[in-house]
Amino acid sequence: MRHHLTRVSRLSVFLFLGYVCLGMIPITVSRAATVSERADAAISSLKAENGDVRSVPQAMKDSGLPGLSVAVIENYEVLWSRSWGVRAVAGEDLIEEETVFNLASISKPITAVLVAVLAEKGLIELDVPVAGYLKRWKLPNSEFTNQVDITLAHLLSHTAGTTQGGFDDFYLGGEVPTLADVLDGSPLAGTDPLEFTSLPGSNWSYSGGGYVIVQMAVEDYLGQSLADLAEQHLFGPLGMIRTTMRQHGESGFPTNVALAHDSHQEQVGATGLPICPQLSASGVWSTPVDLAKLVIGMQKALRGDQGGVISPAVARWTTDIVTSRVMGGWSHGWSREYYYGNLDWFGHGGANTGTGGQIYGTMEGGNALIMVGNGPNGIRLPLFSQFRRSTFIAHEWSRPMELPSNPVPVDEVFGAKVSGRYQDAWGGAFTVSLREGGLQADGFRGPEPTDLIQVRENSFAVAEFASEISFLTNPDDGKRYMALVRRGTDEIIYANLALWTPDVMPEEVLLEGDFDAALGAYRELMEINLTDPACSENSLNALGYKKMGSGEAEAAILTFRVYAALYPDSANAYDSLGESYMNAGEVELAIANYERSLELNPKNQGAVKMLEKLRQP
Repeated sequence: MRHHLTRVSRLSVFLFLGYVCLGMIPITVSRAATVSERADAAISSLKAENGDVRSVPQAMKDSGLPGLSVAVIENYEVLWSRSWGVRAVAGEDLIEEETVFNLASISKPITAVLVAVLAEKGLIELDVPVAGYLKRWKLPNSEFTNQVDITLAHLLSHTAGTTQGGFDDFYLGGEVPTLADVLDGSPLAGTDPLEFTSLPGSNWSYSGGGYVIVQMAVEDYLGQSLADLAEQHLFGPLGMIRTTMRQHGESGFPTNVALAHDSHQEQVGATGLPICPQLSASGVWSTPVDLAKLVIGMQKALRGDQGGVISPAVARWTTDIVTSRVMGGWSHGWSREYYYGNLDWFGHGGANTGTGGQIYGTMEGGNALIMVGNGPNGIRLPLFSQFRRSTFIAHEWSRPMELPSNPVPVDEVFGAKVSGRYQDAWGGAFTVSLREGGLQADGFRGPEPTDLIQVRENSFAVAEFASEISFLTNPDDGKRYMALVRRGTDEIIYANLALWTPDVMPEEVLLEGDFDAALGAYRELMEINLTDPACSENSLNALGYKKMGSGEAEAAILTFRVYAALYPDSANAYDSLGESYMNAGEVELAIANYERSLELNPKNQGAVKMLEKLRQP
């Protein structure tokens, strides 16, 4: 099951990384080309994994994506926008520029901008103990919070040490949990109780629960709903007339709305319109053209423009890198991992079940791409990635790598020393080797070899990669790593452990097709390091959906079997396993696993619907 950027946060990132390294498209479009010519080039040149080049409508038809809406921003203005498809497969209403989509976790950076605006107005403080703002709920006692007080700044940057990556979807006609239900882990909410797993400010862990605390704190202290505050202080002043935090069934909810669809193009839930009581984490509804007003406001403020709804101070605070411990960088709200075209971007993705979007905006120059679609991750994300590449190429959004005028050759002794296999973030491995006086990494960012270009002694640059790479020994454990340093920071992240040649990573064992051996490999790694990211629910769920999305049905089933065996109390594991069996035509096994998911989480309406479908004669 795919929740908000949930157990989906890493899924979205993982799938985007999986597709980002597909071959570039030989589009020839000069800057002198008209807007229409550049738009046509972007729309007509999506390159699939198998090499086929298609138009957006053809790619949507081939993949089964019901609807898509996009906006392209250049030089701080909307250059063009387009929409395709239908609001609901069961109906005939077309997606229009005015059609509103649920943004899922894109709500998080929007919430961060709102809270920063409120703080700038003196209505709330970002660096005081958040416990003093809470009235409906109290922070649970923790050894970590007894040492360091949690603040809104910690929560908005995912550095508070809080759990709850994401949440179930709810629909009109069913009971919707309160925020306290969500944080307490009530059966109605379908969540585990929120906990603290690290000292605030010491680590990064994606946490929807942290954003729920933000919502509660702001609402309790100011005595207004987050939806009202957003309308009053952000959406209204920016002229975002089709953007809201109101939910289905509430006054003010829009009528021109795209419904969520599953991988079989069927409506998700009772209405296709997810209700998200966690407004701060996943409750915003909007259109690309409306979101463009927010993105342009951010970009103009980053340029230094004064007098806008978003000030330069707010824009910087919500994009400045707080930590590079994740994918190259994260701020108080926006992700800073993207370095497409060797340009620096802020952005964020979002995925509720059957709907979601993606924003990319340059830190300089005022270029951006906004995409929303009403289909599941496995369909939506590959098409998003293909359209992103074709658009960036058509608009020539790139610059050369920043390299020294005199190349720095790699010393052969050093090259031999650092050559070998390294652990990646997902339980697999890649290989670094010395080739023709330089270093290459096979399997580091995709199937094609990646050149590591030495810009200084033991400091390497990679095209379209936000961090520089060094080969260092971690003083904490005495082991060698391929370490990362995010450009613009001095934070060293010991990311990729050097492996002895015989070492085999769990994903490599899993892909050999032996369930017992794969399960044993993951359990062995968990014994070594219980918190290894390769063994997390997020990573296993992401890997399974990656295999499913690429048509590797048996590998997907095996991955989800391992996931369920490692996490036997996870309703999400059995839901995902049920989906993989269903896609493979194994109806009885699909039913058995959806039933098990429903036993563990009786509020899993997605499982209810799939069981109804599977049991039909």
